[in-house]
Amino acid sequence: MRDYQLIKYSFIIPCYNVSKYILTAIESIPVREDIEIIIIDDGSTDGLSNVISSYKGNKIIYFHKENGGVSSARNKGIDLATGKYLLFFDGDDYYSEDLINYLDKGFDNAQAKMITFGYNHLTNNRLKYYSPGTTGIKSTRVLIGQILLRQSFQCMCSFAVESDLVKNNNLRFNEVTYYYEDIEFQLKVMSLMNFVFVIDKPLFFYISRKKSATNSFVNEKHFSLFYAIDRLENILDADMNDSLTYFRWYSLFWIFRLAFKNGCTKKSISILKTLKLSNFKYNLIPCSQGRFKYNLIWLFQKFPIPFISFILNLRAIRNN
Repeated sequence: MRDYQLIKYSFIIPCYNVSKYILTAIESIPVREDIEIIIIDDGSTDGLSNVISSYKGNKIIYFHKENGGVSSARNKGIDLATGKYLLFFDGDDYYSEDLINYLDKGFDNAQAKMITFGYNHLTNNRLKYYSPGTTGIKSTRVLIGQILLRQSFQCMCSFAVESDLVKNNNLRFNEVTYYYEDIEFQLKVMSLMNFVFVIDKPLFFYISRKKSATNSFVNEKHFSLFYAIDRLENILDADMNDSLTYFRWYSLFWIFRLAFKNGCTKKSISILKTLKLSNFKYNLIPCSQGRFKYNLIWLFQKFPIPFISFILNLRAIRNN
């Protein structure tokens, strides 16, 4: 057990060309002697270091590295962190001013190793709240099931976790997976404890930019999320299989929706053809829960022409 007399919270921020937003991000964190901000500059070319040097507030640990992706940057941040609890967020997002007060109460009173909280998602000038569930102590088995069934909403930046739990179990982000590496990490952490303290408050603001991954065209990297899901099967109990199957279907639906949103171009169609459904453990269990079939109806209503285009290519997708 490490001695955490000086630093209570380590905020780990992977950064790549976010000099326009980084001060808003770090200034959203209250100035306290027991807080450190770890900025991992993942090969930025926009003068990020100069902007960071102008900040006067919490202790800053700045580390510059060659571009290696967000997972490698987060892993370096874990290595450098000296705080009792770890938090992760991106350099173009920000926290609520009430965050630390809620974390102090949760960790000190509930004796939890992990706290999850709600977040606001701002996209296209629209703000939507994502709830993690009812405030209070919740079984991790229950919470993991709700996450997989999309009944509890989590993101990489909406939880704080005990540093010893992460470091002593050598938990790190998968640096090969491009999508769902955050969910994989979070569920691995949850699987090591019996309960989590949940705070149903919007304590984080997640900003979607036009160039974000969720607004991009479908590419081969999107399919890496299925390998992250397959790895989850190795750490979750067998009675989670139905929930995990639903999550696979939900993820497949997300890829289709992304392709349709961008017109289901010839390139998207050709990439979708490379997805061999037989490689993944799909069955009709989640369809009986109702949500997936309604998603298909929603796709047809929202994107009729791309949807028809996809149906016409379905035989090729299934046969290839």
